[in-house]
Amino acid sequence: MLDHGTPTLPNATLASLGETLRPHLRALYPEAAGELEVALDAHVRLTGLRPWTGTPPDWHRHMRLYAVYPEGVTYDPALPPFRNLIAHLPVVHKLHCNAMHVLPFWASPRRDMGYDISDYYRIRPELGTLEDLLAFRDAAHAQGIQIMVDAVLNHVSEACTWFRHAQAGCPRCRDFFIHSAHPPRFLRKVERDATWYAEYEVDGRAVEVEIAFPELTGLVPHWRLGLDGHWYYHTYYPEELDLNWANPEVFLEMAKVLLHWASLGFHFRLDAIPFVGKPAYKRINRPDPATHRLVQAFRTLAEAAHPNAILVAESFEDLATVKTYFGEDAAAGAHFAYNFHLCANLWISLTKHDPYYLWNLLEQDRDIPPGAQWLNFLRNHDELSLAHLHPGQVHDLLRNLLRFGKPFRQGHSVSGRTLSLLGANKARFSMAYFLLASLPGAPMVIYGDEIAFPNRRLLALPRERRKDTRNINRGVLRPRDYHADHAGDMVDFLASVLGAREAASSFFDHYPERIGGPDRELFLARYGGSGGTLLVLVNLSPRARYVPLDLRGFRPVTSVNRVSLTPAGVSLGAYAGVWLET
Repeated sequence: MLDHGTPTLPNATLASLGETLRPHLRALYPEAAGELEVALDAHVRLTGLRPWTGTPPDWHRHMRLYAVYPEGVTYDPALPPFRNLIAHLPVVHKLHCNAMHVLPFWASPRRDMGYDISDYYRIRPELGTLEDLLAFRDAAHAQGIQIMVDAVLNHVSEACTWFRHAQAGCPRCRDFFIHSAHPPRFLRKVERDATWYAEYEVDGRAVEVEIAFPELTGLVPHWRLGLDGHWYYHTYYPEELDLNWANPEVFLEMAKVLLHWASLGFHFRLDAIPFVGKPAYKRINRPDPATHRLVQAFRTLAEAAHPNAILVAESFEDLATVKTYFGEDAAAGAHFAYNFHLCANLWISLTKHDPYYLWNLLEQDRDIPPGAQWLNFLRNHDELSLAHLHPGQVHDLLRNLLRFGKPFRQGHSVSGRTLSLLGANKARFSMAYFLLASLPGAPMVIYGDEIAFPNRRLLALPRERRKDTRNINRGVLRPRDYHADHAGDMVDFLASVLGAREAASSFFDHYPERIGGPDRELFLARYGGSGGTLLVLVNLSPRARYVPLDLRGFRPVTSVNRVSLTPAGVSLGAYAGVWLET
């Protein structure tokens, strides 16, 4: 059962921010903790920062999230993108989504789709003004939609003032980054377990570090030579330099960023959180005390400036490690974590027409703290990662999906939109979203999926954007896309399913019970609650199936594709599903 009770936390307010943060600061920066307390309290006083009080408590208990790039949907090219997002709010509201994740909109050279930020306080001019952004926020709030933004805390763009000053020889700014006066001892690249690694000699021993983007790295993975003669570490693009969180000044500056945007009523997605707080040659898939203490500090900061703010952790480490980002009752961490493991196992189940892999993951998902939730999705703005799967599973998924998408990470993951990866079969696509909405946790819809939009042609993209194949599942949607054949029908379908999910939300506070015994093609589940029982029956296969079942006392709630009910059972057509409630 999911207990949504709120853990007991210190009273985080702006007036007592330094005091509330004290345990975290003393653990992270024992020698500078006092100075940081004073500096943060002085910042609050000098800026006249006021907390945002317009967010209802527990709004996220049954979150349904819609994710979109700030320029992802354009209705009127004469208007800036934030004003176009206002025009898009009726679609999001119709989908019964009560939250939107708007991907990075800050100043950036956009080497990494805006995740390479050069100024955390300045909006990219082509997107509009701060007034446009706040008008969008207000319009969203008026329709019951909260706005989440990215907290990109691991790295900054090479165009950032700190890095430019470092290149000019400023030692203070150089220490904002993980750097070395000596060249790294790079030995070789190693391919293993669906991942590429770089092997280095560090202190006389060989150390392996995963390479995030094998296609896009330089001659020496993870390091680039600066103009000042120092080497700088990067987890992702060479143009994105990793911050040195051992430096208390980094904490202070990023704390100011979080306070600023939280006080404007925004919530946060913690981008690439496994790497925040770690030194060079970072090893993930193991809990890191500094990183987890930082997550707790980020929650304290966010809630001081926005008492009902939420944090969503982005991590695809092993499942046990991902769970640690939720924290514990006495030291709460993130409210949500992206469920990459469920996503990968969902795709195995969809391609094999076998719910075993989905059930197996649901069993492992249960053990999370009170108040914590998983964020479930079929696709997001990145590639479909196959990390942590067995080699045979990786081989099968690549064989099934690369026909419809493009390889990424040198063939160890797949880029593409949901519809395309499902063979452009709209019945199968609809079933996949029906299945997603049938699972415990918060469902997420990536923009374009509400109209079943397909991949963009790789060769139709500008040459410089083709190397990053994730760009086939990105881009701008226009009015003609929303007016295309069946687009409106797809919006109506997804709206009906998520509307049913909203109405039946109390059932999904619990984990389901498997019913009917193992079946290689049918997902059969029972949710119980004080309000009765909800049965979920989904056919993952292209052939019709019959489920013998006593349906006395049950009524249909929502369905997908061809479903026929009799007193003795349910006939499910190809890729069909139904919810039945007492």
